[in-house]
Amino acid sequence: MNHRLSSHRGSGKSRHIDLSRLPVTHEDRGNKVAGIFLFLFSLVWGGIPTFILLTAISDGSFEPAMLFLLIFTLIGTALLATGIGVLTHRKTIRIDGEQVSVDSRSVFGHKTWTEPLSRYRGILLRSEHHSGGKNSSSYTLYIVELYHDDRKKRIRLYQSLSPSDFRRIWQESCRYLNMPGLEGEEGNMTVRDAQDLDKSVRELAREGKLEVAFDPDKPPPAGFDLKVDGGKLRITMPRTRGGAIGLLLGMLFAGVFVYIGFFIEDAPLAFGVIGLIFLGIMIAATIWTAISQKMLLVAPASIKVFHRAPWGDTGGTELPVDTITNIRIGRPSDNSQERKGVVLTTADRCLSIGQGLPDDALQWLQSCLLTVITR
Repeated sequence: MNHRLSSHRGSGKSRHIDLSRLPVTHEDRGNKVAGIFLFLFSLVWGGIPTFILLTAISDGSFEPAMLFLLIFTLIGTALLATGIGVLTHRKTIRIDGEQVSVDSRSVFGHKTWTEPLSRYRGILLRSEHHSGGKNSSSYTLYIVELYHDDRKKRIRLYQSLSPSDFRRIWQESCRYLNMPGLEGEEGNMTVRDAQDLDKSVRELAREGKLEVAFDPDKPPPAGFDLKVDGGKLRITMPRTRGGAIGLLLGMLFAGVFVYIGFFIEDAPLAFGVIGLIFLGIMIAATIWTAISQKMLLVAPASIKVFHRAPWGDTGGTELPVDTITNIRIGRPSDNSQERKGVVLTTADRCLSIGQGLPDDALQWLQSCLLTVITR
């Protein structure tokens, strides 16, 4: 039986191709709202200047300087074609136990291709950060993707604004297609068999499926300080230059707003007020960076991340070891502005530590954490 699912692209933030019963057919259609907007906008953007140019030519008032209007004509034509393409787009994806077939068509053409499942490397779990537009907030897409080395042949099986189900759907998708699960970024992916996706790193190590290479006699990289505290390993993290540079740039930016608001005649006073508020935040962050130190308390049962300040330790974040399914080097999400760090993954969250440290320091930290919690 061929099970058919269909969806309109809409905002592009929701999709689920259910692989529980194969073969399955999924249909994407163009976003009608976006297509109509582009169509109407192109008529205004390109149509009015084009009409003015043609009118000038017909009544003999044309001058060579008016040729600049052709820029609007060209851009309007491109927008019109894009809008028509979106309105008439239809993409049909068919997945069975052996291959993927895609049929994509619009008023501008028809394209089909078929690819054996054996040429796909696995099913990738990832998240994708989006900054949003001028009048909309940023958001994160949680994505499960049938991964191929050729970007054009990758199939997005699931995406959502909520992280609540995407790990479960990733695990189920791997089992339905009997394919390995992938995590991480291109060039630095973790590959795991479908039956091992819900296991913690401790379980994998005990089963001999996770290799940990760590030399305890080798001194840690510069900036790290290690102490044994009641059977737990206390790691003092080094400071990174990137954070200090970012704070200084933020203070400079705030200073510009203060200068405009209070020292430039007729400039809105609000600029100065906003600058003072932002400057205060930057100064407080700079002081906090100078007087506090990030700490890790690593034990066989848990990993705790907190800050040590002159008046004591912050509450921090603690992850039970049995919930940690992966410890990898990279960013928590694609398109993220965060720097690369050691990412600790559980069923419902990602915690990144050591952002901005050199690669050798991150590799040492990853191996150290794995060694302590899997011993």
